[in-house]
Amino acid sequence: MYGVVALTTSGVYVFGDTSGTFAGQTRAGSFDIFLGKYDRAGTRMWTRQFGTASADRAFAFAVDASGMHAAGYTAGTFSGQTSGGLDDAFLASLTEIPAQPPGPPANVQAAAGDGLVDLSWYQPVSDGRAPVTNYWVYRGTTSGNLALIGSIPSVLSYSDSGRTNGVTYYYAVSAVNSAGEGARSGEVSATPMGTGTAPTAAQNLQAVAGNALVTLTWQAPTSGGSSAITGYKVYRGTTSGSETLLVSVGVVLTYVDTGAANGQLYYYQVTATNAVGEGPRSNEASATPSATDSVRPTIAIASPADNSKLTATSVAVTGTSSDNVAVAKVELSTDGTTWTLATGTTSWSGSAALRAGANVIYARATDTSGNQVTAQVTVTVQTASTGPIPLDLMLLTGALITIIVSLVGYRFVIKVKHKREEPPRTPPASPPVR
Repeated sequence: MYGVVALTTSGVYVFGDTSGTFAGQTRAGSFDIFLGKYDRAGTRMWTRQFGTASADRAFAFAVDASGMHAAGYTAGTFSGQTSGGLDDAFLASLTEIPAQPPGPPANVQAAAGDGLVDLSWYQPVSDGRAPVTNYWVYRGTTSGNLALIGSIPSVLSYSDSGRTNGVTYYYAVSAVNSAGEGARSGEVSATPMGTGTAPTAAQNLQAVAGNALVTLTWQAPTSGGSSAITGYKVYRGTTSGSETLLVSVGVVLTYVDTGAANGQLYYYQVTATNAVGEGPRSNEASATPSATDSVRPTIAIASPADNSKLTATSVAVTGTSSDNVAVAKVELSTDGTTWTLATGTTSWSGSAALRAGANVIYARATDTSGNQVTAQVTVTVQTASTGPIPLDLMLLTGALITIIVSLVGYRFVIKVKHKREEPPRTPPASPPVR
């Protein structure tokens, strides 16, 4: 640095030459001229660096009403000028331009960790003619919907801790100087992952079209990974293999996509998530929504038969259903109020928990237009006795024996008649012969 010019109102100017590069500036040659301004508190307001492709040195600087003036010599040639020899003197007049907000931070990166996301970036290409004082960090769980989470000093990294493993987070960063906040960077995203294993793929994804909707059903993964499943993610696309995230749902096995257009073919995939992260995608299923119909489906219960007598309180229920368009789902109930989803549609199966005595088993089919039909059968559960059969035997005096047998609530009385036989009599002795 070669000199300082102090002003009583607007601040302090410094000038000289440098062989380096100031932040937000571009180096022109082996030595460049620089000008800088600080406010009365000593805070840098701006820095400018300029010169030719050769060495440039500044030895004098002045400020007046017309602007700023720097004098020195150069071994190169300034734009619009002609070199007169080995080293030429120069006089440059400059006008101070008010600062503007800086450009966006460059090369923003997001790296996922266990319950956190680490962000890093480079300083803006342009500082807006004023030093960057802060960076603002934005975050959201959906792309394009970010909120400010904090203002940090002029550093180039930030660790966002306390995040939920398995959830994808989106970020953007902006730079701030004395003129205000600059444009945000492009979005980046990361999904924190814990230690352990994620779930395996969701099973048997099926898509059934309706009127401006598609009903999806699937089965849970064969393995939930190292922790419990926390939810599912549904992906949708209009071409095979192009699915993008549509929605995240809870621990359920069905989802109705009500944002579908009739006549459009849609492709779907589903993934399961746990505290560790997201598992692989399921098989791909597709459906084309169409206008509604008013024809109800049909349904029949094949097993158990109506008026069956059962001995167990849990029974497998099977049957068939059909529709003029498609059956969306089949459900089972034993009270007509609480329903559970059966496996399959046109040929379906499930189970029902019964109680001792008479029971009614309901099966309900719903088609893709919401039309429903219900079938029912009545069954009776008879619980067999597990103890020995009691046997009461009563022997009555005389010639009658009565046997009373108690067997599972029934009493049998068996009467046996027995005739007493008299012993043979000895004939009287003959009188003696005289």
